[in-house]
Amino acid sequence: MYVVATIVSSQLIGQSTFDQLLNNRNIDITVGRDILFLQRKKIKEIVDKDFLKIDGNITVKEAIEMFKTFECSEAYYVGLNDKLLGKLSLPKLLSYNDDLKIKDIKKTKFLKINDDEDLSKTIQKCKDFVGESIPVVDNKGKIIGIFSENDLFVSYLEAEEFRADVETKS
Repeated sequence: MYVVATIVSSQLIGQSTFDQLLNNRNIDITVGRDILFLQRKKIKEIVDKDFLKIDGNITVKEAIEMFKTFECSEAYYVGLNDKLLGKLSLPKLLSYNDDLKIKDIKKTKFLKINDDEDLSKTIQKCKDFVGESIPVVDNKGKIIGIFSENDLFVSYLEAEEFRADVETKS
């Protein structure tokens, strides 16, 4: 009986009963299983919590030493409660006077992603990104971690593997 119902529904509305149930739950099955996988995974699930945070009251010279110790080329300028205020790059810092305070450096625009963003939307937002890492913030602007293009690439490959597994089992 189920087979007959599926055939009838697919002929009448162009979808199986299961497809219609998914549509009723606002799950767009036309995008493919890999995209559905990415839409269900949040960026906060893949962030790296090991990154350099710099207070605005230290000098450029002190910040450069922190970069050396941490062995990185990008850091994040934070205020109270780790609120993200800016992104710093070592090459740029080297062009400033050693005694200048971090808080006095002119801020530039940078890409940041909200922690509740799904990976599919994140990939779209990052398509033109050039840099080492991208910060992830919560709804209060607090930095909760960073991720790289490689992290997105790995997640995309996981989505492709998921799709291939499902299709070979079907």
